[in-house]
Parts: sequence; C-alpha cells; structure tokens
Amino acid sequence: MKTRLIAAMALLLSFSTSVFAADLNRLLSVKGMSCEACPVQVERELRKLRGVNAAQVDLKSGQARVVTDERVKTGELVRAIKNAGFEAKAESNR
Repeated sequence: MKTRLIAAMALLLSFSTSVFAADLNRLLSVKGMSCEACPVQVERELRKLRGVNAAQVDLKSGQARVVTDERVKTGELVRAIKNAGFEAKAESNR
C-alpha cells in the first residue's frame, strides 16, 4: 500500500514538473510608454493571449518580461503590444 502511494506521488510529480519545464521566458523591448498606465495596458493585452502565464512590464527600462508556453510565437506577443498602442521588438527567448 505504501509503495503504491509513493509510486502514485512520483508519477503525479513528474507530470506537474513537465508542464512547467516547457515554459519560455521572453524579453521584449517596448517603445512609446510615457506614464504609469502604459505598462498596465501592455500587461493586460499580453495576458489576453492564450498560453501567456505571466507578464510584467517595466516603464523605466522599457522591457516586458513574459512567461509563455512553447506554443506562443514571439510575433503574437509583438502584435499584442502593438494592439495596446506601442512598438515592440523581441530581445530574447530562454
């Protein structure tokens, strides 16, 4: 009984870690933000995309850090930022 429980927990753990292992950290440069409301609008547009798990935009650095699953294309992120009214360019994918 105890062995089955341990095996079941190990299997469950392997599934949960494999989901997070596929996440990608994306860094984008955002141009045109001028006030505190701008990053909020960019984050809102990014979070509307299916597969975006987190988005954080910094006004001072002009950067958006986005955590996505592997299905999200960089072009989708750039288009979302453009929909918010700003210019964007991909800096890196990790």
